[in-house]
Amino acid sequence: MDKYIDIHTHIDWSSADIHIQSIDLNEQTSHDRLHSAGYHPWSTDHALSLSQIEQLENLAKQKNCIAIGECGLDKLQGAALSIQIDNFIAQAEIARTLKLPLIIHCVKAYNDIIQLKKDYSSEQWIIHGFNKNEQLGLELIRKGFLLSISPSNSSQAKFNHLPLEHIFLETDNDDRLTIRERYAIFAKQRQLPVKELIEKIYNNYTRVFKR
Repeated sequence: MDKYIDIHTHIDWSSADIHIQSIDLNEQTSHDRLHSAGYHPWSTDHALSLSQIEQLENLAKQKNCIAIGECGLDKLQGAALSIQIDNFIAQAEIARTLKLPLIIHCVKAYNDIIQLKKDYSSEQWIIHGFNKNEQLGLELIRKGFLLSISPSNSSQAKFNHLPLEHIFLETDNDDRLTIRERYAIFAKQRQLPVKELIEKIYNNYTRVFKR
């Protein structure tokens, strides 16, 4: 049966049938629900140590950890970009080794992320919280990325032409709308039945996460 998927949330409850909670290893080290795990660029102001990398590797091998991240690059906040890049590469390598998707935080660093994907990725890279223009979204999809978005009434028509085979929905840390409400909004914007949207995104989930 197709299910509502919340691909990325920091909230410990959800109206989704399946929700993937993001765990920042600087703040929390274990979880008994489906989750992703990584080191967020905002909370890491230094190069990851060997023990931190090993901690992530060990956690990522547990059955409930189904993705690495969120990790990424942020040119407005966090450590120097060179440190962020090194930390990102370390986590991308774990994702590649373990064949896990990578959940990516990206602020004003899309060119850097695109280049890094060419150099380091053989797995699925998902840009979470994507809220830029459709042209950039289509370029990222052409480069092999998937996009996770948080539809709202204010995002009307913004993502209407992005192919649904490359899209996920999420709540992130915003609990003003549930994931089911976001599905309803996005289905209305795309002028398709909610049931069809649920089916398409559930198919994306089973394909990308091999569930």
